[in-house]
Amino acid sequence: MRKTRVLVVDDEPLVASAARRLLARTHEVAVAHCGQAALTMLEGGPFDAVLCDLMMPHMTGMELHACLSRTRPEVAGRMVFLTGGVFHVEAERFLRDNSRWCMGKPFDPPALLALVAERIAHADALAPCRRMV
Repeated sequence: MRKTRVLVVDDEPLVASAARRLLARTHEVAVAHCGQAALTMLEGGPFDAVLCDLMMPHMTGMELHACLSRTRPEVAGRMVFLTGGVFHVEAERFLRDNSRWCMGKPFDPPALLALVAERIAHADALAPCRRMV
């Protein structure tokens, strides 16, 4: 049976590394340290989920989500967000609208594994003909 693939997008190397190590127990994991690199990696192959930091320089997780919602909605529907805090109204609104798929930093490892698994199952249920995007 094939391992599911997860893309971790976080500009903080320690957070990205911790998430990669945790998720690698049950998933194949790739890491991008910015939104632009994530877009490039998403073009290169399918992922079952995208774990993304909300606040990053150059392209926030919200901006990455908006871009993917326009160009690849099937990928946007597989995103889980991490946040170390909300610093403006737009981020607060985004978190409120997407609270089911958000987790604070530092994250609780078992809860993060469960949230990623739930997101994959939820997205797969909505697109049964396309297991991976």
